[in-house]
Amino acid sequence: MKRKILFALNILIFNYLFCFPIKDFNYHLPNTNLSPYSAGLGGICLTNADNHFALYDNPALLSDVKAMTFSSSFCLPDKNQSFTDIMKTNPLMQKSVFRGLAIQAHHVGFIYHELANDHFTKSDSLNKIYQDYKLRSIGISFADTSGGTISWGLSIKYLDGRLVYLKENKRSVTDSSRVKTNQKLANFDTNYIIEDFIDSKSMGYASDLGIYGKKSGFYYGFVVHDLYSKLYWTNHPDKKLPTRGSFSAELRGQKVSYISSVTSLWNIHETPLYCQSLNYSSNLGNPNYSQSLAIRFGATSPNYKKSENILFGFGTSYMIQTFKIDLSMQTQGLKTNTAQYMFSLSFGE
Repeated sequence: MKRKILFALNILIFNYLFCFPIKDFNYHLPNTNLSPYSAGLGGICLTNADNHFALYDNPALLSDVKAMTFSSSFCLPDKNQSFTDIMKTNPLMQKSVFRGLAIQAHHVGFIYHELANDHFTKSDSLNKIYQDYKLRSIGISFADTSGGTISWGLSIKYLDGRLVYLKENKRSVTDSSRVKTNQKLANFDTNYIIEDFIDSKSMGYASDLGIYGKKSGFYYGFVVHDLYSKLYWTNHPDKKLPTRGSFSAELRGQKVSYISSVTSLWNIHETPLYCQSLNYSSNLGNPNYSQSLAIRFGATSPNYKKSENILFGFGTSYMIQTFKIDLSMQTQGLKTNTAQYMFSLSFGE
């Protein structure tokens, strides 16, 4: 009897553990970058400290930060609007989703990032699904203080989240007394029966390690994201965030820069993503009155054979004195009606 009970419990536990709806914990992707600056370059930026979210891409860039900056990032969630609608509307007046904030200074920085904030309800004639999933990251970053041509940086992050998931099936009850001979008539009483229910919290840690170097107009960066990580769920198996390695090389002129990057998962087979980017920046007006404008373009793809396989990024920055705004658009295959729009506001030199 005891064996039968233990066997039944094992089956129930096995089914419960493997009904976990969240399958992908790979957050360091070009299309999920926190920074509009990086998004405009195709989603990868490991070599430029002008990005006020540089510590997210490469903590070693903090060695190149000269003054303290405060930045916040937002995403425009309406994916059914056209490019014309976006250009006619002030992005600051649209409904936006907060993505995160960063404080950067010379050699040290702090970042808060909404890794996941997903809420949806689905229903059809057979079942209903409700899911509310949130995961956030709070981290601090340090960079090398030696001041050499090669610097290293380290980010340590605390992860905190919660998942509420409910799946219900519609049960059909046949009234056998109404079934007649040679007829398939039935009276259905619809009830939703709970199939899966999860209310689980999570906490964990992760770390990033980066390298940044420069010499005679040539810049390079190498980062391993989530090198050591673990996400602990209550009543569910622990998860390790996929480790992702990225490398960038930049040729920087007086106003124009060309950047070539590659990123791929570390521990499992994945086709690498290649990114080619251009960045143009120029000072405006009186040199004594700090004002600058930048325009960026990037294309990220595993092969560049079809436009549908390419993630295009477009971005611009405007800075006046200590205030800066970054705008970006990312679109798969130049389909503007499904594009993601982001902006950030920054204060500091």
